[in-house]
Amino acid sequence: MKKVIALLLAALFCLTLFACNNDNSDSGNTSQGTSSSPGAPASPGTAASPGTAASPGAGEPASTEPQVLKIGGMFCTTGWIAQIDMPNANELTAFADLINKKGGWEIGGTTYMIDVVISDVQSDPAYARTAALYLFDQDVQFVFDGMEFIVAGTKDLFEEYGVFHSDQLPSDPNGAGPQWPHYHYSSAGLYSNYQTAIAAAVKYFPDVKMVAYCENDSGTNDFNYEFCKKGAVAAGIEIAPNPIVYPGETADFAAIALALSQTGADAFIAAGPATNNGAIVRELRNLGSDMIYLCPTPQNVVTLSWIVGPDAAYNILTMGTIPTAPGHTQWYYDAYENYKEMFGEEDAMLMTGNSPNALFILLNVMKAAGSVDVKAVMDKWVSLDTVETLFGPGPVCGASLYGTPRVVASPSGISILNGNGEVEFKGYIENYLD
Repeated sequence: MKKVIALLLAALFCLTLFACNNDNSDSGNTSQGTSSSPGAPASPGTAASPGTAASPGAGEPASTEPQVLKIGGMFCTTGWIAQIDMPNANELTAFADLINKKGGWEIGGTTYMIDVVISDVQSDPAYARTAALYLFDQDVQFVFDGMEFIVAGTKDLFEEYGVFHSDQLPSDPNGAGPQWPHYHYSSAGLYSNYQTAIAAAVKYFPDVKMVAYCENDSGTNDFNYEFCKKGAVAAGIEIAPNPIVYPGETADFAAIALALSQTGADAFIAAGPATNNGAIVRELRNLGSDMIYLCPTPQNVVTLSWIVGPDAAYNILTMGTIPTAPGHTQWYYDAYENYKEMFGEEDAMLMTGNSPNALFILLNVMKAAGSVDVKAVMDKWVSLDTVETLFGPGPVCGASLYGTPRVVASPSGISILNGNGEVEFKGYIENYLD
């Protein structure tokens, strides 16, 4: 437990914003090897199909020998973000191993075993281009990342080389615009999360009548506040008219808590560092306030309770899952069990499902396209209405924000610490981005 707490606190101190099915089959047990860039750990790859292991399509004979499909991962496996991003690489590894054990993934009558190639970004935006070029040199045509802001400077390379890119938790309003056709998202990201968290708060804390926006100065607060305002209107509640924005280096969280309490709001929403938000909650409790904290990122609610502290850890809502709770898809449970088998129960406590979900979505789009050709997959992605995700069916959306529907709005898990500080997993809620 000490190991887990130390890991979580270290990771969340650095960055928390970007932390953010049906049947089971056990046919076959073949696993692919993995490649990695210098400094990155070896990681096996993955592939999967909704409820089935590899099987030939109707009227199409499957290849007698499985083919290899390379999937790239741009993760920070060294450096200051490694505590957060390494679990993303591990989750992708474990899910790859699970799918390969099931016999691979059938696409267009051919069975594919997935070889994941990890390229270490080294927690350095300046190194991201080198990490991307390493993957391209390995003939990788499909790439995931875990930290959008670290790899943002590589967009032109993906266009130049014609490589498909998918981010797990987008927060850049220009990230998948028309000028970047090779960028796609496996979740609706922060903007939809703001609105969804407010809707969930009204559902599970029905006394909430007003929410306040509180965030460190990230440079996008005006944009974020508008999404929160839209979510409040949709939920039929008010939003405090003046966003509370504080310098990123602040240490005076008592003043922030006082400002929040003076808004008259019943809840505040904040997606910044969990250490900051935990300190704000503690100071609110010191003021005698029971204000609800809404976390619009996929944080584990137990982790947040550790950060806040036992006396203040109540009235908290987060858009994260609890792996051992009921209500997940069978694919999610299988992914968790394989992750636990490969990396241990302590590390499995950190599982978010973001990396497996990104791959699961891509493979389902490939299956629908009947092809592993980049252009065919991109064309199919934007033409679909719904894609099966690790968390259940997700609509394809995002046209209003990005100009093209390149977002699969995966359902979001909702976990809370109720008024008594008891942990509850409430299941999934639709998280649609228009």
